[in-house]
Amino acid sequence: MPRQPFPTPQLLVIAGATFVCVSSEFLPTGILPDIAAGVGVTEAQAGLLISVFAFTVALTTIPLTRLTHRFPRKWLMVATLGGFAVTNVICAIAPDYWTLFAGRVLGGLAHGVFWAVTAPYAARLVKPSQVVRAASITTAGATLAFILGIPMGAAIGHAVGWRLSFVVMAGLIVLFALLVVLFLPPVEHRVTLRTGEIALPARRDPTLRIVIVICAIVALAALGQNTMSTYIVPWLIAVLVTLAGPAGGGVARGPLGAAGWPAIAAYVLWSIAFGVVPPLTQGLMMRDASARLRDFAAAALTTSFNAAIGGGALIGSFVVAGLGLAWLPWFLVGFAVLAALVLLVEMLLPRGRERVG
Repeated sequence: MPRQPFPTPQLLVIAGATFVCVSSEFLPTGILPDIAAGVGVTEAQAGLLISVFAFTVALTTIPLTRLTHRFPRKWLMVATLGGFAVTNVICAIAPDYWTLFAGRVLGGLAHGVFWAVTAPYAARLVKPSQVVRAASITTAGATLAFILGIPMGAAIGHAVGWRLSFVVMAGLIVLFALLVVLFLPPVEHRVTLRTGEIALPARRDPTLRIVIVICAIVALAALGQNTMSTYIVPWLIAVLVTLAGPAGGGVARGPLGAAGWPAIAAYVLWSIAFGVVPPLTQGLMMRDASARLRDFAAAALTTSFNAAIGGGALIGSFVVAGLGLAWLPWFLVGFAVLAALVLLVEMLLPRGRERVG
């Protein structure tokens, strides 16, 4: 039997779809002041557009994953991409803040299912020994979105206006939906029991522990990241003020540097390092979770990540309103330390039984 080639082109399609969807999720971050001015709300209120999207994902991903379990994965991915495109158009034409709010809720409904489908998709295209490699390619789209998505959205928004930036994003999403139709093969996502095998409840699956640990680490790391990144545009503006003279000298003081360029450089380095988190955790999750637990594991990871995105945006709004922009870096570092402690505890605890399925 001829050796089956590694499906790099198909994995790159998934990576591209992931990039535009995650960039769409964070699009308001890069144009937050413009949106706030455009619909007549404060920047803190505009930041809640990030929170509502993420909380919608966190609350609905697992139940919607269960409801859509019987649908073919390829066409469910196409449907979620179509949902993304529609919600971006709604945001583009929204006459007021609450229509924008509703559009973000609809986007959150599509986003959770999208991740629950795409994360295991790569694992189902390759052999078990290639799962981490495949996941590293597909989640590279998310990594690039974390690093480039916000500045890309800001650049598009400032070039064509915040409303047209949503239209541009909708067009990119439609493009990748067409690529999914053309290039992705169908996959079988339902696990067939072997003769005499009894279905194992998820709560008794020995790989559930690693799923919980990875979700906890991701939640803490992302909570710190998004507490700061949601308000990165006003923070950067405040930091740049420090470069203009002594008058703004105290604005950016904190753990990321004394002021000015050191603070900016430290944040860029942190963002690049944080970009490793999605592919690493996704690959470990798909490798170590049992086959029958993969869809749940992907949904749980998405839930954790987006709960942290929403929680970070919410915490950030309180920090900005009550303590000021200079406190944001302290929260980023604090949550990162907690994530490291969880990882350390997991490394020190004795291992359970080997993975199954």
